[in-house]
Amino acid sequence: MLTEYKNIHHRETIYVLGSGATLDYLTPSFFDDKITIAVNYTGSVFGLRNYYCFSHYHIDASEEAKRNETLFAFTPLRQHGTDNEFYGAEPKVITFDTHTGRPGDTFNPFGKDKPHKPDQLIIGSSGIHGAMHLAAYMGAKFIVLVGADCGQLNGKDRVEGYVTGETPWELYEKHLRLMKQWVHDMYGTQTYSLNPFINYSLEGVQYRGTASIN
Repeated sequence: MLTEYKNIHHRETIYVLGSGATLDYLTPSFFDDKITIAVNYTGSVFGLRNYYCFSHYHIDASEEAKRNETLFAFTPLRQHGTDNEFYGAEPKVITFDTHTGRPGDTFNPFGKDKPHKPDQLIIGSSGIHGAMHLAAYMGAKFIVLVGADCGQLNGKDRVEGYVTGETPWELYEKHLRLMKQWVHDMYGTQTYSLNPFINYSLEGVQYRGTASIN
C-alpha cells in the first residue's frame, strides 16, 4: 500500500529522473548511493541500480518491477489516458488512488487536480509531475530533477536508447514550475535541478527548448 511509503525518506534528498538527453552526459553509478525515482523506462534504459519507478502506464510499471534493480514501481489504479483499472499481479507494483484521468494542458495542482484525499498522488501532463509528488510524499527535503530537459541537447530529445515520446516542452515546463511551487507549499520540499556541465554555458552543447543556448 502507498501509505507504507509515507515519509519513508524523511528529510532526505531524492533524485527524480526523466528521460531527457541530459542523462547521456552522466554516469549511472553517480546515483548508486542516492535515492532515485525514475519515470517510466528511464531506470532500465539508463542503467540505474536500486531505484523506484513511477509510471502512469501499467505495462511500464509492471515491466520495470520485474527488474532486480527496481525497488518498487508505483502506478495509478486507473491508467493515465484510458482510466483502465490495474490488471497486473507483479508483487513489486504499488498502486495508488488518484482522481485525475488525463489532465493534459489544463493540469492545475492548486485547483481541479489537487488530491481529494491525503494518500492520493497527482497525475500530471507528464509522469515526472507525479514522481515529484511521490518524492515529497516520501518525505523529501530536497528534490533534484535530472533529465527534465523540456528541450533538445545537440538535437536529441531523449537519453540514448529511449523510445520516441511527445515533445510539448512549453507545457511540461509550465507544469514543472507549478509542481515546484506546489510541493513546496504542501510539503516544504525544495526542488532543484542537476546540471551535468560545469556551468550554464553547457560546455558548448546546444540546447533548444523554451530557451536557446549555443
